[in-house]
Amino acid sequence: MMRKKTDRRRMHKAALWIGAVLLGTLGLAGSAWCAPAPGHLIAEPVLVTQPAYAGMSFYVYRPYNMPAGWFVTFDGYPVMKAKDGKWIYGFYDGKGIVPSGYVVGSVVPGAVQLMPLFPPQGAAPSPGTVQPQPAGEFSPGVIVQAPADVVAAVPPSVPVAAVASVVPVIPWWMVHPTFLEVSRWSAMVDRMAILDKPRVPVAWKGDVPSVLFAWTGKNWYAMKSPGDGLGAAEILRHNIYSLVRMVNQNNFLWNDGETPALANQATIWGYLWMGHLALGVR
Repeated sequence: MMRKKTDRRRMHKAALWIGAVLLGTLGLAGSAWCAPAPGHLIAEPVLVTQPAYAGMSFYVYRPYNMPAGWFVTFDGYPVMKAKDGKWIYGFYDGKGIVPSGYVVGSVVPGAVQLMPLFPPQGAAPSPGTVQPQPAGEFSPGVIVQAPADVVAAVPPSVPVAAVASVVPVIPWWMVHPTFLEVSRWSAMVDRMAILDKPRVPVAWKGDVPSVLFAWTGKNWYAMKSPGDGLGAAEILRHNIYSLVRMVNQNNFLWNDGETPALANQATIWGYLWMGHLALGVR
């Protein structure tokens, strides 16, 4: 009799153990992606460079449950390295992490409603999360302190919170048929930016474009590349005086407060947002 009771107890414990294992397995299989606890890393922090901005570098780390190819900045935003070498922000679409059209360094993430998926990890290893970059062909219009990214999407004197609290206003260019033509030029455009001087939107395709478009206030000015192997900055330098003359004749003045909206709209059109394009001085 005692042996039978002992056997029953053993069978009961075994059944409970097997059930717990099955529930745990099913729970893991059906669980949604979640942020890891601090310190659960499969790669130590590493300093990476952003080829879109000469001289820019920042630290990333990789939590244990991140999909292959994805990393996280020290302020909690997911990033990935695209095929052309540029680092791009990602976001969670309800099913997984997918790339956005925002190049790291082109925007302050919170200004374009990108959400951090991880808690901030504190101070990055020396020399800092973001190293200030020298003036160059692609350089941010405003350098901000680490760990924020390098281009302010609104003028520094206007707090992001204040911009977000204002009643939404439709930008003029959203109802301007000629301006909106750029949204249909995917064969010639895959990225957009704001030129610093003159301050106008520009659009082009690839690192070595055959043509670059700049808004003059009334229409898009198409600038063909004067030679082989030239980048966007070289094309603009070759045409800068004509562009300045047209912008001045049209009395056009870009509103920096509309830059976040244009950045967001460019990604909706399927274009990369490159931030500010500064030609520098040679």
